[in-house]
Amino acid sequence: MILNLFENWFCPNCGKTERIPAVAGPHARFHTCSKLAMLTAPMLPEGTKAKVVAHEREDYEGIDSGHLTLDADGRPIMNVETVREDGNDLIVFAATATGSAEAIGIHPTHTTGAATAAGSGTAN
Repeated sequence: MILNLFENWFCPNCGKTERIPAVAGPHARFHTCSKLAMLTAPMLPEGTKAKVVAHEREDYEGIDSGHLTLDADGRPIMNVETVREDGNDLIVFAATATGSAEAIGIHPTHTTGAATAAGSGTAN
C-alpha cells in the first residue's frame, strides 16, 4: 500500500491555498501576497491560528532609500511578521550596504606610485 501524504497551506490575508507533498522536518512556504501590497509573505500550515502583518520602516532612511524593500504602494517595509499565541517569526528586509572606490579615495584614473615608478623606465 502506498500512502500519499500531503500538507495544506494557506495565507490568512489573501486566502491563497496550496496542497503539497509532505516534507520532513521544519520548513516554510512563501508567496507574493496581493493583500500585503505584493510583498513576499509566509503561508501557514492549515489550522494555524495566526496573523501575518507588514511593518513600515520607522527609522531614518537617509541615503539608503534606493536600497530598501518597497511594497507595491511605494512604502519602505522593515519586516513581515507572523504573530501566533506562542510567539512570532519575522522576515526582515534589511537595507543593503553599498560602496564605491571613489567614496574611499580610490580613483580608477590614478595609478599607485609603485606602478608609476616601474613604468617610468628610469633606473635607481
